Amino acid sequence: MIDIYFKIHSHKALQFDDNFKVVNNFIEKRIQYFFPSAKIYFNKDVPLEKKSIIVELLNINPLFDEKAIKSCCEKITSENAGNFLFAGAVPGTAPQKIYLSSEKDKPTQCINLKTQNKFNTQLNLFKLKRQKHFLSFLREDDSFYKKTLNDFFSYMESENGKDLFFRLGESVDLIIEGKCPSCESNNTEELFLNRSHSLNGFIPKSVSLYTQCIDCNMVFMNRSFRKEDISKIYDDYLNEISLHKIQEKSIHQIEESHMFFKGLDLVIKHLPNTPTVADLGCGSGEFITFASQKIGNGQFFGLDFHIDNEKKTSLEEKGIKLKMGSLLENLEGLEKVDLVTSWEVIEHLHVSDLKELLPRVMKKISHGGYFIFSTPDFDNPVCQLFDFWAACPIQHLTVLSESWLDRFLETKNIKVAHKFHGNRMLRNDSWAKYALETAPNPEEKSTAQFFCNVLKNDDSRSKFIESIEEAGLGSEIIYILEK
Repeated sequence: MIDIYFKIHSHKALQFDDNFKVVNNFIEKRIQYFFPSAKIYFNKDVPLEKKSIIVELLNINPLFDEKAIKSCCEKITSENAGNFLFAGAVPGTAPQKIYLSSEKDKPTQCINLKTQNKFNTQLNLFKLKRQKHFLSFLREDDSFYKKTLNDFFSYMESENGKDLFFRLGESVDLIIEGKCPSCESNNTEELFLNRSHSLNGFIPKSVSLYTQCIDCNMVFMNRSFRKEDISKIYDDYLNEISLHKIQEKSIHQIEESHMFFKGLDLVIKHLPNTPTVADLGCGSGEFITFASQKIGNGQFFGLDFHIDNEKKTSLEEKGIKLKMGSLLENLEGLEKVDLVTSWEVIEHLHVSDLKELLPRVMKKISHGGYFIFSTPDFDNPVCQLFDFWAACPIQHLTVLSESWLDRFLETKNIKVAHKFHGNRMLRNDSWAKYALETAPNPEEKSTAQFFCNVLKNDDSRSKFIESIEEAGLGSEIIYILEK
C-alpha cells in the first residue's frame, strides 16, 4: 500500500477575517473523513522516506472532488507510476496536481473531469462573497465536510439549499417572487446560465437565479432580501476593496473611454462654477474622487449603505462628504444638487424603490441640472456575453434593459438629454480570461479566447470598443437626464 500525503498551500485571500483558520480546519476534517490514513501538511514540505502519493491542494479550494482524487490515487497505485494535472473541473474542486513522489519531475498526464460542463459554477474562495457563503454552509451543518461533491450540488438544488444561498449567511426572511414586481404579470419564464456563472458561485446551472417577465421585459431575482434587510448585504465581504488590500491590487484606471469620463464630459461645461455633486451608491469613491479632481471647486457628496473605514478616511481627507444608510433618506437630507450620479446602483434596488428614486432625484436637482445613471442592459448582446448580466445575484435585485427604461422614463415625462452604451466588462481582458479559465464547454472557451486576443492589446482594445459602441453595443446603458 502506497502512503498518501496531502500538501496544502495557503492563499492570501483567506487572510481576510482570519478565515484561513476555519477553512483549514474544514479541509483537515474533510481529508480525514474521505482519506483516513492520509497524512496532512499545511505549508510544509512533505518529509518523504519512501515512495508516496502526493496530493497538492490550495486552501481556497476546500470542496475538493474526493471522487477524482480517489480515482487518481488508485490509478497511481495500480500502475506504480503517475504525475497528473486536471482539466474540465468545476473551479475550486480539482487538486493542483497528484503525483508519485519518485515521478514529480516527469511529464504530466491530464485528466479531463468534465464536471464544469455538468454543473457550470465556481467553488473557490478567492472572492470574499464566496467565503461568506461557505462560512454560512458550515454554520448550517456541522457535518458539512462529509458531503461528497455530488451531495453538495444535490443540496444546492434543494429548497433548503437555495434558501441558504439567497440568504447570504444572514438571518433574514426572503421575498419569493410569484409574479413580475413591475407590472404584476404572471407571464414569466425562469432563466438559466449556460455560458458562464455568477461571481457568487456554488449554485449549479440547474438552478434558476432570475426570472424574466415576458410582458414588460423586467428581469428579477427569484428570491430577494426585504427592504429593511438590504443593508445587511453590503458588509466588508461584499466590498471588493477589502480583497484589493489583501492582494495589493490598485483600483481601476479611468481612461477617456470609461463611462465615468464620457458621462461627466457631456455635462461638465453646463454645470455652474461651483456645483454640488452627489454620487448615490458611491462604493469606494472612484467616481466622486474623479469628479472632484476634474471639476475642481464645488461640494461633493458620496452616499452609500456601507463605506470601508479606511476608504472613508481617505475620501474625507479629500474634502468629500459622506453619508451612510438609505439612499432615499440621505438624498432627502441634501439641498438642491446640480449633478446626481448613480453608477451601477439602480439594479440593487427593489422595483418600488427604483420607481420612486428616479422622480425624487429629478425633484432634488436644480433647474438645468443632470442625473446620470448606468445599469447593465439585458437587451444588449454584449451584456449576454459570458452571462455577464447575472454576475451579481443577491445584490442585483433586477436586471434592467434599455427598452424597459425608455418606457418608464416616458411615462414619467423625464427628458433624456443623452444615452450611450459603456463596456465595463471589456475595459481590460480580465473578464475574458476568467471566462476562458472557467468555460463550461468548448464553444464558450473559443469565444473567450477570441476576446482575450482582442483585449490584451491596448490599441486593438481601444479600436474594438470604439467600433462596437458606435454600433450601440455595450454591457451597460448610460442615461443622462436633464431637468
